[in-house]
Amino acid sequence: MTLADLVARWRAETELLRRRGAGVQADVLAACAEELEVALREWELEQLTPVAAAAETGFTASAIRKTFPGQRLIRRGDLPKKARHPGPADPERDHRKGSRVAQGAGGGQLGGGSRSRRSTPSEEEP
Repeated sequence: MTLADLVARWRAETELLRRRGAGVQADVLAACAEELEVALREWELEQLTPVAAAAETGFTASAIRKTFPGQRLIRRGDLPKKARHPGPADPERDHRKGSRVAQGAGGGQLGGGSRSRRSTPSEEEP
């Protein structure tokens, strides 16, 4: 869930609270949603140097300069985003599920691959 999603959820919950007669609580939640929305907008509009932008995005300052030629400052909200890998908290999108090792076809110590294994003298039949 993003912070923008949280703002939207709080706004929806505000309406629910109003319908259920909890006007004071709805006002408090609406104020929180408004504060967060303003803070997000200010954060996205902040001007960054290419070096600062590089530190935030993971791209190099050179790549940032190429993306925004001639600009000394770049708005944070305009910066490119690097692709993220799904984490362990999202098992539906876990990229390791379909791997050969996870399926037991890795051929190494973890899987039941097709590599032949040398037998030891104790394993050989008499």
